[in-house]
Amino acid sequence: PLPPDMNGPVSAAASAGSKEAAVPGITIASDGLVHLRDARVVSISGNAIEVSVSFDGDDFAWIADTSAATKFPDGSGRNQSISAIRSGDIVDVTGELQSGGATPTLAATFVRD
Repeated sequence: PLPPDMNGPVSAAASAGSKEAAVPGITIASDGLVHLRDARVVSISGNAIEVSVSFDGDDFAWIADTSAATKFPDGSGRNQSISAIRSGDIVDVTGELQSGGATPTLAATFVRD
């Protein structure tokens, strides 16, 4: 095997076995599938979770509408419920872009805490 520096970069976090901090992100596919990475939970009202994704000091607000079909896996992959989500949590959200409304909204299929 090649030495670590010949196999590509290895961060201190990765080599220590810890999770590297991901960069927040918004991905919207041509079919309307949305993925919000490292979004901060702003509030929860009923089945709606308001989240914000920040880039260089600018915040982009989203509403994640959840339903009985939405999965809430924790770090171990166990499914939880919306009650496990709290304001201030950092989550990844996946779902389908919905039309209408002043704030971009998605029908959430996954909310990972």
